[in-house]
Amino acid sequence: MSKSLSTRRKIYLFLDAQDYEDVLTPQEARFLAWGKRFDYMMQIVIFLNVLAFVFETVKPIQQVMGIYFEWFERISVGMFTIEYILRVWCITESSAYPKTWHQRWRYITSPMAVIDLFAFLPAYLPLLYQDLRIIRAFRLFRLFRLLKLWRYSSSLRMLIKVVVDKQSDLQVILFTIIVLMIVSASLMYMIENEIQSDKFSSIPHAMWWSVVTLTTVGYGDMYPQTDLGKVLGAITALLGVGLIALPSGIISAGFVQETHRNARLESAYTNAARIRKAFHTNANKIGRTSTFHRALDMITLKSRLQISEEDIFEAIQRQSGLRVRYKKNTKHERFANTLVLEHFDLNRSYGCYINRSAEIAIVSPMSHAEHAIGHFTAHLARYIESDYVSNEMYGERDDLNVDYAFSFSHNNAYTLEHPQGVPKAFLDFKSDLGQVIEPHEMVFIFKSSTSRNEDFNIHFGGNKDTEGFKIDGKSCTVRNLILLEKFYEKLNRNFAKEGLQYNFAMHKHFDNTHSDSLHQYLTKTTFASVITVYINNDLIEWSDDETYYKIIQILGDTITNFF
Repeated sequence: MSKSLSTRRKIYLFLDAQDYEDVLTPQEARFLAWGKRFDYMMQIVIFLNVLAFVFETVKPIQQVMGIYFEWFERISVGMFTIEYILRVWCITESSAYPKTWHQRWRYITSPMAVIDLFAFLPAYLPLLYQDLRIIRAFRLFRLFRLLKLWRYSSSLRMLIKVVVDKQSDLQVILFTIIVLMIVSASLMYMIENEIQSDKFSSIPHAMWWSVVTLTTVGYGDMYPQTDLGKVLGAITALLGVGLIALPSGIISAGFVQETHRNARLESAYTNAARIRKAFHTNANKIGRTSTFHRALDMITLKSRLQISEEDIFEAIQRQSGLRVRYKKNTKHERFANTLVLEHFDLNRSYGCYINRSAEIAIVSPMSHAEHAIGHFTAHLARYIESDYVSNEMYGERDDLNVDYAFSFSHNNAYTLEHPQGVPKAFLDFKSDLGQVIEPHEMVFIFKSSTSRNEDFNIHFGGNKDTEGFKIDGKSCTVRNLILLEKFYEKLNRNFAKEGLQYNFAMHKHFDNTHSDSLHQYLTKTTFASVITVYINNDLIEWSDDETYYKIIQILGDTITNFF
């Protein structure tokens, strides 16, 4: 069950999303595809606007078609106005412009937004000014509509990107041309001034000759008459041929590089889509709930999809929701000592957030750090249709990637009201937890363990008294002791009934009594009942698919029966 798109998100994808990174779901991809058709339509409208502007100046055509030109102008202005307003409203859906008015104003003052504004604003000026000269002058701003093609044409955007990327090289050439122009103009002035004082009267006048010669235009209005001047003119013309051709070569090479890069990007996104599809091919079901594979080994992907390992890594870098893990196990044959690929849902900076307005919430703070737990909790939440919050991006403090070495399970930042120096993703994680979890809700925090004694450890946090498990004798982590005991006993019986003999343990307290734990943070801030469930890592990582999904189904059915 996926979260429905908001109206603003739909309009953003339709109007402004140009990058593959913006596409997270097939539903979003559809709106992006419709948006590309809208782009083609707007290119046609802009082109027709320019034609209308040109032919309006032809009096015979204006006399016959004037009324049509006027109506077409009104329709175009209306379209450009509505488009501009919608862009300003929905731009906060972009990751580049967070949801603040300050960031929205930053978009309004961006070059592309200014061009959009001037494309229709002059049409409203006659309402303020009646001076025909001013109106005619402002009507020239209609040519700004031609610049709107920059937004809709990928080729124009590519050209501008190439020029920006190569600006340092182009600046060197421009500086060289300016130096050569000044030097050649100065020498020609010294050589020809005595003979042609009317034409080479000063160095600035001689610069016109230098520009014309360097660009090999040669208007013929100024040319040297002395032998030395002709030699200098020949040298200047030959240097000009080479220097003027250099920018074309640099831009052409940049165009080829950018075209190749875009082809690789398109290939990467195509391969990523094929990989994601492979995760859903021949996948199991939990009751009627669809699933996707826990992992696909790299060798299988390479052989089945006919792509290289380099293509797979390129796809992972370009497309969110995929990651590589190294599977090493000496006791099992499956995926032993090999690279495997995992697929996960990603719609937040930290991972996945789904608000189903349920009375049960599944929280997985270590989906990135611990193998398979993210897949397990995602399908458990999907099966019982609970709320779901999962950290898929950040590991523990000892993570090798220092940019993502930040624990969401135990962190002193949970105890601070305004923590400093923490990732924005962590603040988003806390904010989403506060939004989705209600005081009456039942919260299950899932982690994996490496214990050799128990398969399931159920921890309530705090200390047991006559009412429930409490922290410092105040906040209850779990309130109904009788219900808890029945849930624990029923869970044992349900697994035994299916022939799954697992070791269960129920602790009065565990490390969740630490003040910096996620368990205590949720207890104190949401006032919900919170249980942490540790599942043996071998159980969820190495069980066969039939057993694995049966565990999810039994656990899910037991949870929904009691809570």
